[in-house]
Amino acid sequence: MQDPNADNDPRTSEGIFVYTSSAPTVKVGDSVSVSGYISQYYPGGKDAGGLSVNEIAKPIVTTLSTGNKLPAPVVLDKKSIPSGFAPDAKGGSIESLTLEPNKYALDLFKSLEGMNVRFSDARVVGAANSYNEMWVTVDPNHNKTKRGGVYYGSYNDPNPARLMVQTLITNQAFPQADVGDTLKGITEGPLDWNQFGGTYAVQAREIGTLKSGGLKPEVTTAAKSDEASLATYNVQNLAPKDPQAKYDRLAQGLITWASPAGATRPR
Repeated sequence: MQDPNADNDPRTSEGIFVYTSSAPTVKVGDSVSVSGYISQYYPGGKDAGGLSVNEIAKPIVTTLSTGNKLPAPVVLDKKSIPSGFAPDAKGGSIESLTLEPNKYALDLFKSLEGMNVRFSDARVVGAANSYNEMWVTVDPNHNKTKRGGVYYGSYNDPNPARLMVQTLITNQAFPQADVGDTLKGITEGPLDWNQFGGTYAVQAREIGTLKSGGLKPEVTTAAKSDEASLATYNVQNLAPKDPQAKYDRLAQGLITWASPAGATRPR
């Protein structure tokens, strides 16, 4: 939930997560009064290295009115997100440091935790997965690769404008985006910490229209008589119970090569 009457301190979020432990009866646009216990929750545990989430636990929720207009979203783009990512912890934790949202992207996102945010025309840099998640950048030309992704330049430049996108939409399929695609138009929703991605995610109530970037599988050429073709796979998450179709797809990439004309031949 988010306070519609913002204060004048850019370091403090106007939003907060309410942990109800069961499905709440309120809906978007309700004005509510909430009492409960303030908690600093660490998804995955405090020793996991992630950030904490401020929340209200064991709440008593009273609906005051319905159909209210939502607070205006904070726009996230290359102008509003600082080029610095996080302060130097000097070997320790940054939690005790004063937030500087105008200087560090991580501090900005922390100051917007739980608040309504919006971005437009973002390039997809991490393909949609089976958990209905994707990665985008709201600074489309920063560290751009030839195939539409982003490269990690250094510890000092970890692509601070990169965000995860999830969805709150239940009546619409999640876009099956690939690297180099674009979410055209507006994507909007509350900003939340994602423990599995280790980053902040926009929980989209509205999501942009997917525009394909035309990414195609890379093509190899036949090895000459004095050459050898090599292929590798990271199979850390390959398991005996995975479907045969997955093994077939991996094997296909290892035993055949694609010519520029599109034909496939044994290696």
